[in-house]
Amino acid sequence: MAPSNSLGSSLALTAFLSLFAGPVLGQHLQESFETTLYVLSPDGILSTTHADGGPFLQVAFTAEPMSSMTQVGEELLLGAVSGSVYRFDMQSGDLSLAYFLASDLRAMIVRDDELLAGGSNGLLHRVDAKTGQTFSISQPGFAIEDLALDGDQLFAGTPAGDVYVEEFQVAGGFQPFASTRGTLGALGQDEEALYVGDTGLVRVFDKQTVDFLYAYPINSDVASFARDASQHLIADSSGTIHRVVSEDGTVLSSIQAPTQIAALWLPQPLGRISPTISFQQTQLGVSEEFLLETSPEQAGNYHLLLGSFGGNTPGLIVQQHQLSLNSDIYLEASLTTCLNGALVGCFGILDSEGRGTVQFDLPIALPPELVGLELRHAFLVLDQADPGIVVGVSQASEMFFQ
Repeated sequence: MAPSNSLGSSLALTAFLSLFAGPVLGQHLQESFETTLYVLSPDGILSTTHADGGPFLQVAFTAEPMSSMTQVGEELLLGAVSGSVYRFDMQSGDLSLAYFLASDLRAMIVRDDELLAGGSNGLLHRVDAKTGQTFSISQPGFAIEDLALDGDQLFAGTPAGDVYVEEFQVAGGFQPFASTRGTLGALGQDEEALYVGDTGLVRVFDKQTVDFLYAYPINSDVASFARDASQHLIADSSGTIHRVVSEDGTVLSSIQAPTQIAALWLPQPLGRISPTISFQQTQLGVSEEFLLETSPEQAGNYHLLLGSFGGNTPGLIVQQHQLSLNSDIYLEASLTTCLNGALVGCFGILDSEGRGTVQFDLPIALPPELVGLELRHAFLVLDQADPGIVVGVSQASEMFFQ
């Protein structure tokens, strides 16, 4: 059992920090210029490449037609047309058959430890993502081509171009959200908008107001989206992957996969910080509470919140985990003065829901020259039995002074 008092936390933090002796956090934090992209082909080949281009390396083969891909923890779940769900360990490279669902698995998404999966037969399965144990099977009344999840909102797109939304906290099931009257291929999203990929066009809708915002052309169909910061990777079924600016569709680069593409996946962080973006005044000092959110299976593990000045490029690798912070003096200060710095409670224990809180507290007024300053924060999850082991990292949140 992890220690629950401040002395125990201090000892665990000391054990973790001992791994990082040396200049610039030692050799355990390495600059990262590459983000791994997983590419699943319809004929069962799983490959990796760099998100900005490079050679494709085959890492697994299922030997049957495939349709979708998602992530739970450090594993990818690969959905087959037959209904088989395969488990791929991103650390070891092991591939195994996990369980079977009565669906062609056109779409899969994970919410906490629950897998939501749907397909052309119109069934929506909610199962334990690890074991496949069924929680419920519903029939929304339409075929499912893709799913997108934002907190308590589940978006479902149909092959005919209709999009529906279900609010988990509101009874009533799926409600109409938008209709493109086209051939929907995939759904993508960012914090504010839902991206609907059609043949030759990406339509963008406000997720809260349901307003149609704008559209931009793309010279292909859309087989899959993968979000990379303020950009999207958009794959067509022929194997071309375009990197575009999410807001206007400007194509920044394109790479060609050696196979056709069923699905893309960029490995997702283990947790997130709420609020994702915050703004702070400079006149009266700063006080902000961060909610650190992971899954219940992380309960009892340690969290360590770190910060850096603006930007996430090149980022850092921490024990093979991608951390969206840069190495600078704020990162070093947040790491080495955690227990007595401005980040109150930055090292602690995740509760039974896999959550923790940290207070960012600067009680003094800040000078005007700090207006516009951006800070980024992210946290590490450390093993409760051995705090020297990094279980995973969170996505980064942004704080602006204004």
